[in-house]
Amino acid sequence: MIADAVFRADDGRIVHLEFQSTPEPDLYRFRGYASALATTHRAPVQVVVVYLAGRAPVSVTLDAYSIRFTVEAVVVGTRDGVAVEERLQRLANSGSAWTAADLLDLAYWPFMRHPEKTQSVRAAWAVKTAAALPRQAGLAAMALVVALTTPFLSATDVNDVQEVLRMSPLMRELTGEAEDRGRDAGREEGLQKGLVRGLQEGRQEGIQEGIRAGLKAGREEGQIRLLEIQLAQRFGSVPDTLRLRLASLSANQLEAVALRLVTADTLDAVLVELGAL
Repeated sequence: MIADAVFRADDGRIVHLEFQSTPEPDLYRFRGYASALATTHRAPVQVVVVYLAGRAPVSVTLDAYSIRFTVEAVVVGTRDGVAVEERLQRLANSGSAWTAADLLDLAYWPFMRHPEKTQSVRAAWAVKTAAALPRQAGLAAMALVVALTTPFLSATDVNDVQEVLRMSPLMRELTGEAEDRGRDAGREEGLQKGLVRGLQEGRQEGIQEGIRAGLKAGREEGQIRLLEIQLAQRFGSVPDTLRLRLASLSANQLEAVALRLVTADTLDAVLVELGAL
């Protein structure tokens, strides 16, 4: 059995949040979910069914003699989408902070009653509005809108919504950050591979290139970390006293130690080099 969303509330109860596009003919399926959750977690279970369509549920209570089961129904499709749109537009123009209830209204707005705008148009507007919000609120709202609307849109409409998402300043910012992290990770991985390969093959040229690449790409903290990795690979654990000594060296001194490490046969030889600096 798979529920749309399950989480534990602050008071210890388990909340099962279910999304429906059509009314449920009976409540036995939800009752099965609740029973399994209660048995697994040994906690009270609250079932909330969000009906995205305009029709109200057939029933919210199951009476099976010894078993009595009740759900809480939230019918989104009957709400006045025009009024909600006007309120959200005023809120967006005012620059005021958005509450959690406001973000939920924005996410559910494409499913509310609206005599003029199609669901795909409303979904695109909701994504665009969410992308203009402050970072954390915008990310939460965009995730809600996309997760709720895309299962009910055509492939063309989904592409339109995704294009609005891609063109938003917030998404471009996130994409840029992801690319930067990818480049940094690739640079570090390439440096590590270059150092390991140089050490394994015993080629001084490979080690020097790896060291210079690291010195150019990173800060002194990164240089120290690379030296610690080399020392550990060659001689085992690195004493704390040596770590402290490395932390006090300049970039040029660190490079001198790294070059000495190429030909050093023992850790003592490296320590002698440190003593000369």
